[in-house]
Amino acid sequence: RFLPQVQSLAYRCNKSVNLLIEGEEVLIDKILLEQLQTPLSHLINNALSHGIELPSERLAHHKPEQANIKLCASIDNHQLKILIQDDGQGIDLYKVYQKAKEKGLISSKLTFDKLSQEAILEWIFYPNFSTVDMASELSGRGVGLDIVRNKIQKLRGTIEVKSEDQKGTTFTI
Repeated sequence: RFLPQVQSLAYRCNKSVNLLIEGEEVLIDKILLEQLQTPLSHLINNALSHGIELPSERLAHHKPEQANIKLCASIDNHQLKILIQDDGQGIDLYKVYQKAKEKGLISSKLTFDKLSQEAILEWIFYPNFSTVDMASELSGRGVGLDIVRNKIQKLRGTIEVKSEDQKGTTFTI
């Protein structure tokens, strides 16, 4: 169900993206799957709008022109585990830090080098938080990741994020 979404968004963003799906054989309760639809859609949209670069930018960083987004389901210790992983530019941690300072989420005395990646990435889950200066139809509205986290928590789940500069971002549910 996510293939048409990715194809349509990639076309509108002028990006070349391949959606890889792994774990199709994993059995998931239909009601749970329906409740995960919105969070997964948000994460895929974010990968396309924030993470994946334009083909020319990817080539400039010696990456293939076509980006990959991987959606992977597995069972780990009797729990459903879902990964949404892209091979884009990663999350700009300094930009997140700057926006958090601007919004008053942290003291202006707290310096970037004193914070862990985990602490910085936590701010992307705050309501009305966006690092995009101009809103578009896909990004910059500051809604999304707080909704994603709330929906997952209502399902008694957790969400974690890891990001590496020019390597990509992985969300683990």
